[in-house]
Amino acid sequence: MCRRRGFTLIELLVVIAIIAILIGLLLPAVQKVREAAARTTCSNNLKQLALGLHNYHSAYEKFPAGIRRDQGPAPPSTNNYRLNETPLRRTNWTIEVLPYIEQENVQKKWNYTNFNANRGVTGDPATCTWHAIKTFNCPSDPAPAVDTTSDAAESPPRHWGLTRYVANAGRRSYRRAAQTNDGPFIHTVERNIASISDGTSNTIFLGERSTVDPVFSSTGDNLVFWGWWAFGAEGDVLGSAAERINWKMPAPATQANYDLRINVFGSGHTGGANFAMGDGSVRFIRDSMDLVTLERACMYADGLVVSLD
Repeated sequence: MCRRRGFTLIELLVVIAIIAILIGLLLPAVQKVREAAARTTCSNNLKQLALGLHNYHSAYEKFPAGIRRDQGPAPPSTNNYRLNETPLRRTNWTIEVLPYIEQENVQKKWNYTNFNANRGVTGDPATCTWHAIKTFNCPSDPAPAVDTTSDAAESPPRHWGLTRYVANAGRRSYRRAAQTNDGPFIHTVERNIASISDGTSNTIFLGERSTVDPVFSSTGDNLVFWGWWAFGAEGDVLGSAAERINWKMPAPATQANYDLRINVFGSGHTGGANFAMGDGSVRFIRDSMDLVTLERACMYADGLVVSLD
Protein backbone atom coordinates (compact mmCIF):
# COMPACT_ATOMS: atom_id res chain seq x y z
CA MET A 1 0.00 0.00 0.00
CA CYS A 2 1.45 3.41 -1.03
CA ARG A 3 1.45 6.12 1.58
CA ARG A 4 1.51 9.80 0.67
CA ARG A 5 4.26 11.65 2.42
CA GLY A 6 3.14 14.89 4.20
CA PHE A 7 5.03 17.75 5.87
CA THR A 8 6.76 16.99 9.10
CA LEU A 9 6.20 19.33 12.03
CA ILE A 10 9.70 20.78 11.64
CA GLU A 11 9.17 21.46 7.94
CA LEU A 12 5.87 23.17 8.69
CA LEU A 13 7.46 25.38 11.34
CA VAL A 14 10.25 26.33 8.93
CA VAL A 15 7.70 27.34 6.27
CA ILE A 16 5.75 29.41 8.81
CA ALA A 17 8.96 31.11 9.95
CA ILE A 18 9.90 31.97 6.36
CA ILE A 19 6.43 33.41 5.71
CA ALA A 20 6.65 35.49 8.90
CA ILE A 21 10.04 36.86 7.85
CA LEU A 22 8.74 37.75 4.39
CA ILE A 23 5.70 39.53 5.90
CA GLY A 24 8.00 41.39 8.28
CA LEU A 25 10.08 42.57 5.33
CA LEU A 26 7.05 43.44 3.22
CA LEU A 27 4.99 45.47 5.71
CA PRO A 28 7.44 48.39 6.06
CA ALA A 29 7.66 48.60 2.28
CA VAL A 30 3.85 48.65 1.98
CA GLN A 31 3.63 51.35 4.66
CA LYS A 32 6.22 53.45 2.83
CA VAL A 33 4.28 53.13 -0.42
CA ARG A 34 1.05 54.13 1.33
CA GLU A 35 2.67 57.14 2.98
CA ALA A 36 4.26 58.19 -0.31
CA ALA A 37 0.85 58.01 -1.97
CA ALA A 38 -0.76 59.96 0.88
CA ARG A 39 1.94 62.62 0.71
CA THR A 40 1.43 62.93 -3.04
CA THR A 41 -2.34 63.31 -2.56
CA CYS A 42 -1.71 65.97 0.07
CA SER A 43 0.69 67.79 -2.23
CA ASN A 44 -1.90 67.72 -5.03
CA ASN A 45 -4.54 69.13 -2.67
CA LEU A 46 -2.32 72.07 -1.77
CA LYS A 47 -1.52 72.61 -5.44
CA GLN A 48 -5.24 72.83 -6.28
CA LEU A 49 -5.87 75.24 -3.40
CA ALA A 50 -2.96 77.48 -4.39
CA LEU A 51 -4.13 77.58 -8.00
CA GLY A 52 -7.65 78.30 -6.75
CA LEU A 53 -6.36 81.31 -4.84
CA HIS A 54 -4.61 82.56 -7.96
CA ASN A 55 -7.79 82.14 -10.00
CA TYR A 56 -9.61 84.15 -7.34
CA HIS A 57 -6.90 86.82 -7.73
CA SER A 58 -7.43 86.82 -11.49
CA ALA A 59 -11.14 87.44 -10.94
CA TYR A 60 -10.88 90.14 -8.25
CA GLU A 61 -7.29 91.42 -8.60
CA LYS A 62 -6.58 90.45 -5.00
CA PHE A 63 -6.46 87.39 -2.78
CA PRO A 64 -9.22 86.83 -0.23
CA ALA A 65 -8.63 87.96 3.32
CA GLY A 66 -7.63 85.19 5.70
CA ILE A 67 -10.71 85.92 7.78
CA ARG A 68 -13.33 88.68 7.64
CA ARG A 69 -15.58 89.48 10.57
CA ASP A 70 -17.05 92.74 9.32
CA GLN A 71 -20.64 93.39 10.37
CA GLY A 72 -22.15 96.18 8.32
CA PRO A 73 -25.65 96.44 6.84
CA ALA A 74 -27.40 93.52 5.23
CA PRO A 75 -27.01 93.32 1.43
CA PRO A 76 -29.94 94.65 -0.58
CA SER A 77 -31.21 91.45 -2.14
CA THR A 78 -29.26 88.24 -1.53
CA ASN A 79 -27.21 86.45 1.08
CA ASN A 80 -24.70 85.22 -1.49
CA TYR A 81 -22.72 88.14 -2.85
CA ARG A 82 -19.25 89.60 -3.28
CA LEU A 83 -19.10 92.64 -5.48
CA ASN A 84 -22.19 94.48 -4.21
CA GLU A 85 -20.89 94.72 -0.64
CA THR A 86 -17.74 96.50 0.53
CA PRO A 87 -16.03 95.03 2.37
CA LEU A 88 -16.89 91.38 1.94
CA ARG A 89 -17.75 90.08 5.40
CA ARG A 90 -18.31 87.05 7.60
CA THR A 91 -16.12 84.80 5.51
CA ASN A 92 -12.64 83.32 5.23
CA TRP A 93 -10.25 82.10 2.55
CA THR A 94 -11.60 78.53 2.53
CA ILE A 95 -15.09 79.76 1.66
CA GLU A 96 -13.89 82.10 -1.07
CA VAL A 97 -11.69 79.49 -2.76
CA LEU A 98 -14.53 76.94 -3.08
CA PRO A 99 -15.73 78.01 -6.57
CA TYR A 100 -12.15 77.56 -7.83
CA ILE A 101 -11.76 73.98 -6.60
CA GLU A 102 -15.00 72.76 -8.22
CA GLN A 103 -17.11 73.34 -5.10
CA GLU A 104 -19.19 76.30 -6.25
CA ASN A 105 -22.45 74.58 -5.28
CA VAL A 106 -21.26 74.40 -1.66
CA GLN A 107 -20.09 78.01 -1.68
CA LYS A 108 -23.47 79.18 -2.96
CA LYS A 109 -25.02 77.91 0.27
CA TRP A 110 -22.86 80.20 2.39
CA ASN A 111 -24.89 82.87 4.17
CA TYR A 112 -22.88 86.09 4.46
CA THR A 113 -25.35 87.77 6.83
CA ASN A 114 -26.31 85.00 9.25
CA PHE A 115 -23.42 82.77 10.23
CA ASN A 116 -25.57 80.41 12.28
CA ALA A 117 -27.47 79.48 9.13
CA ASN A 118 -24.26 77.91 7.82
CA ARG A 119 -23.77 75.52 10.72
CA GLY A 120 -24.51 72.30 8.95
CA VAL A 121 -26.85 69.45 9.66
CA THR A 122 -25.33 66.55 7.73
CA GLY A 123 -27.40 65.80 4.67
CA ASP A 124 -29.45 69.00 4.89
CA PRO A 125 -29.11 70.65 1.46
CA ALA A 126 -29.88 74.06 2.92
CA THR A 127 -26.77 74.20 5.13
CA CYS A 128 -23.17 74.63 4.15
CA THR A 129 -20.44 73.65 6.56
CA TRP A 130 -21.21 69.96 7.07
CA HIS A 131 -19.74 69.09 3.68
CA ALA A 132 -16.55 67.04 3.63
CA ILE A 133 -14.41 68.71 0.97
CA LYS A 134 -11.89 66.17 -0.29
CA THR A 135 -9.39 68.84 -1.33
CA PHE A 136 -9.25 70.13 2.26
CA ASN A 137 -8.20 66.81 3.78
CA CYS A 138 -4.87 64.99 3.97
CA PRO A 139 -5.10 61.17 4.10
CA SER A 140 -2.18 61.01 6.55
CA ASP A 141 -4.11 62.83 9.26
CA PRO A 142 -6.23 60.48 11.41
CA ALA A 143 -9.10 62.88 12.19
CA PRO A 144 -12.36 62.39 10.24
CA ALA A 145 -13.42 64.62 7.36
CA VAL A 146 -16.52 65.77 9.30
CA ASP A 147 -16.70 66.46 13.04
CA THR A 148 -19.97 65.23 14.55
CA THR A 149 -19.13 65.87 18.21
CA SER A 150 -18.55 69.61 18.73
CA ASP A 151 -22.22 70.62 18.59
CA ALA A 152 -23.76 67.21 19.16
CA ALA A 153 -25.94 68.53 22.01
CA GLU A 154 -27.81 70.91 19.73
CA SER A 155 -31.13 69.93 18.21
CA PRO A 156 -30.65 68.93 15.50
CA PRO A 157 -26.92 68.21 16.01
CA ARG A 158 -24.64 70.50 14.03
CA HIS A 159 -21.78 68.95 12.07
CA TRP A 160 -18.65 70.60 10.72
CA GLY A 161 -16.53 69.80 7.69
CA LEU A 162 -12.83 69.87 8.52
CA THR A 163 -9.69 71.11 6.81
CA ARG A 164 -6.06 70.10 7.34
CA TYR A 165 -4.80 73.16 5.46
CA VAL A 166 -4.41 76.68 6.82
CA ALA A 167 -3.37 79.94 5.19
CA ASN A 168 -0.18 81.66 6.30
CA ALA A 169 -0.77 84.69 8.52
CA GLY A 170 2.92 85.33 9.29
CA ARG A 171 4.78 84.98 12.56
CA ARG A 172 1.71 85.09 14.84
CA SER A 173 -1.96 84.94 14.02
CA TYR A 174 -4.16 83.92 16.92
CA ARG A 175 -4.64 86.59 19.60
CA ARG A 176 -5.18 90.04 18.19
CA ALA A 177 -2.83 91.59 20.72
CA ALA A 178 -0.07 89.28 19.50
CA GLN A 179 -0.82 89.23 15.77
CA THR A 180 2.10 90.35 13.66
CA ASN A 181 0.05 90.83 10.45
CA ASP A 182 3.12 90.08 8.34
CA GLY A 183 1.76 87.14 6.37
CA PRO A 184 -0.14 87.13 3.08
CA PHE A 185 -3.47 86.07 4.69
CA ILE A 186 -4.57 87.95 7.78
CA HIS A 187 -7.70 89.41 9.36
CA THR A 188 -9.68 91.78 7.08
CA VAL A 189 -6.79 92.63 4.68
CA GLU A 190 -6.85 91.51 1.04
CA ARG A 191 -3.36 91.51 -0.43
CA ASN A 192 -2.42 91.29 -4.10
CA ILE A 193 0.55 89.77 -5.89
CA ALA A 194 2.31 93.12 -6.18
CA SER A 195 2.37 93.43 -2.39
CA ILE A 196 4.29 90.13 -2.00
CA SER A 197 7.62 91.91 -2.38
CA ASP A 198 9.71 88.98 -1.15
CA GLY A 199 8.55 87.09 -4.24
CA THR A 200 5.78 84.53 -4.50
CA SER A 201 8.25 81.64 -4.90
CA ASN A 202 9.84 82.58 -1.57
CA THR A 203 6.67 83.14 0.46
CA ILE A 204 4.53 80.43 2.06
CA PHE A 205 0.84 80.74 1.22
CA LEU A 206 -0.65 77.54 2.65
CA GLY A 207 0.53 74.80 4.97
CA GLU A 208 -0.67 71.73 6.82
CA ARG A 209 -1.94 71.68 10.40
CA SER A 210 -1.88 68.42 12.33
CA THR A 211 -4.49 67.11 14.74
CA VAL A 212 -1.99 64.69 16.31
CA ASP A 213 -1.10 66.21 19.67
CA PRO A 214 -2.43 64.56 22.87
CA VAL A 215 -2.06 67.60 25.16
CA PHE A 216 -3.48 70.07 22.65
CA SER A 217 -6.30 67.68 21.77
CA SER A 218 -7.34 67.68 25.40
CA THR A 219 -8.20 71.39 25.11
CA GLY A 220 -10.92 70.55 22.56
CA ASP A 221 -9.64 72.81 19.77
CA ASN A 222 -7.40 70.49 17.79
CA LEU A 223 -9.79 70.38 14.82
CA VAL A 224 -10.11 73.08 12.14
CA PHE A 225 -13.54 73.72 10.59
CA TRP A 226 -13.12 74.95 7.04
CA GLY A 227 -16.25 77.11 7.22
CA TRP A 228 -15.31 78.81 10.45
CA TRP A 229 -16.22 82.47 10.66
CA ALA A 230 -14.13 83.65 13.58
CA PHE A 231 -15.78 84.73 16.80
CA GLY A 232 -13.57 86.93 18.96
CA ALA A 233 -9.97 86.92 17.80
CA GLU A 234 -9.73 83.31 16.68
CA GLY A 235 -8.27 82.50 13.32
CA ASP A 236 -8.45 78.74 13.20
CA VAL A 237 -8.16 78.62 9.39
CA LEU A 238 -4.88 80.55 9.67
CA GLY A 239 -1.42 79.15 10.39
CA SER A 240 1.76 80.86 11.49
CA ALA A 241 5.40 80.46 12.50
CA ALA A 242 4.45 80.73 16.15
CA GLU A 243 6.62 77.66 16.72
CA ARG A 244 8.57 75.17 14.63
CA ILE A 245 6.85 72.71 12.31
CA ASN A 246 5.23 69.83 14.20
CA TRP A 247 5.79 71.53 17.57
CA LYS A 248 3.75 69.73 20.21
CA MET A 249 2.08 71.39 23.17
CA PRO A 250 3.89 70.44 26.41
CA ALA A 251 2.07 69.27 29.52
CA PRO A 252 0.45 70.69 31.50
CA ALA A 253 -1.68 72.70 29.07
CA THR A 254 -1.38 76.46 29.58
CA GLN A 255 -3.11 79.39 27.89
CA ALA A 256 0.23 80.71 26.59
CA ASN A 257 1.10 77.40 24.92
CA TYR A 258 -2.44 77.06 23.63
CA ASP A 259 -2.13 80.45 21.94
CA LEU A 260 1.03 79.22 20.22
CA ARG A 261 -0.15 75.74 19.29
CA ILE A 262 -3.51 76.64 17.72
CA ASN A 263 -1.84 77.93 14.55
CA VAL A 264 1.36 75.83 14.36
CA PHE A 265 2.06 74.13 11.03
CA GLY A 266 2.42 70.36 11.11
CA SER A 267 1.26 67.12 9.54
CA GLY A 268 0.74 63.39 9.83
CA HIS A 269 3.71 62.83 7.51
CA THR A 270 7.05 61.73 8.87
CA GLY A 271 9.66 64.43 9.25
CA GLY A 272 7.86 67.56 8.13
CA ALA A 273 4.86 68.98 6.28
CA ASN A 274 3.75 70.08 2.82
CA PHE A 275 3.50 73.78 2.00
CA ALA A 276 2.16 75.67 -1.01
CA MET A 277 4.27 78.64 -2.02
CA GLY A 278 2.88 81.84 -3.49
CA ASP A 279 3.79 80.81 -7.03
CA GLY A 280 1.66 77.66 -6.78
CA SER A 281 4.54 75.24 -6.24
CA VAL A 282 4.40 72.76 -3.34
CA ARG A 283 7.36 71.93 -1.13
CA PHE A 284 7.92 69.45 1.68
CA ILE A 285 9.67 71.33 4.49
CA ARG A 286 11.44 69.36 7.20
CA ASP A 287 10.47 69.95 10.80
CA SER A 288 14.18 70.34 11.54
CA MET A 289 14.05 73.81 9.96
CA ASP A 290 14.94 76.46 12.54
CA LEU A 291 12.24 78.88 13.61
CA VAL A 292 13.97 82.00 12.27
CA THR A 293 14.10 80.57 8.74
CA LEU A 294 10.46 79.52 8.95
CA GLU A 295 9.49 83.01 10.13
CA ARG A 296 11.27 84.58 7.15
CA ALA A 297 9.46 82.26 4.74
CA CYS A 298 6.14 83.20 6.33
CA MET A 299 6.73 86.97 6.13
CA TYR A 300 5.61 88.38 2.80
CA ALA A 301 7.56 91.66 2.63
CA ASP A 302 10.47 91.72 5.09
CA GLY A 303 13.03 91.97 2.29
CA LEU A 304 15.00 88.93 3.44
CA VAL A 305 14.76 85.95 1.14
CA VAL A 306 15.80 82.63 2.69
CA SER A 307 16.63 79.21 1.29
CA LEU A 308 14.14 76.48 2.21
CA ASP A 309 16.39 73.64 0.97
